[in-house]
Amino acid sequence: MTYGLEVVSTASRGDKGAARFSNGQEKEYDLVVGAAGVNTPLRTAVFGPSAARQIDISCWRLVVRNNGEIDGWTAMLGNGRTLLGIPISETETYIYADCRSNEIGDGSVTVMKQLFSSFAGPLGPIVAALDPATAVHRAVLQEVPAKRWIANRHVLIGDAAHASSPSMAQGAGMAIEDAVVLAELVAKDDPMEGILRQFHEARIGRVAWVQKKSRARDKLRTGSSTIRNAVLRLFGDALYRRTYEPLTRPLLS
Repeated sequence: MTYGLEVVSTASRGDKGAARFSNGQEKEYDLVVGAAGVNTPLRTAVFGPSAARQIDISCWRLVVRNNGEIDGWTAMLGNGRTLLGIPISETETYIYADCRSNEIGDGSVTVMKQLFSSFAGPLGPIVAALDPATAVHRAVLQEVPAKRWIANRHVLIGDAAHASSPSMAQGAGMAIEDAVVLAELVAKDDPMEGILRQFHEARIGRVAWVQKKSRARDKLRTGSSTIRNAVLRLFGDALYRRTYEPLTRPLLS
């Protein structure tokens, strides 16, 4: 494992994949795996122009002190705005907040506090109490359509291959599943072309399902609050079970 280097270009050399690094070195591998996230340069280098598509949602992510306000996964939906809180330790809580991209302004904590000032407890007061100097991560949500990201000893996994909005809370999970499935297939020592084909077939349906349901959730939670609230009140439990049931099935048959 080497730190502090970037892959600047890749190439196929017979039965090997080659990668050139930012220090000028070039090395050959049986398989080059691109796992550098939604904006990985490897996707364009291997598969041609394939920029991620921006979703009309921008977000803040931050960690705050846990003073006991929430003790479990907590979500609050407003008019085109979402607040999520997840305790990550006895002393810390992860906060996620999003809004339409045309509302985020300069992305400051001050703007965030203004947009969520009408939210009640338990999450509203946490946002209201934020220091404007609080460290936050800001981003415009992006999507990479799930498709056949395998070619000539190269494969993309995780957000590099199928980034989606966090509405299903499956981004990290799908990346870990990709790695587990790819590792199991590579361990069989079959021809690489067959391994990559099996990997694609094993993963495409699952990640495409997550993207489809993420889009549906985004549409529901950013649309009319009256319709959303009625749908969730009447069908919320059934929709939740139907959405996640396919993800309980084995990764490999």
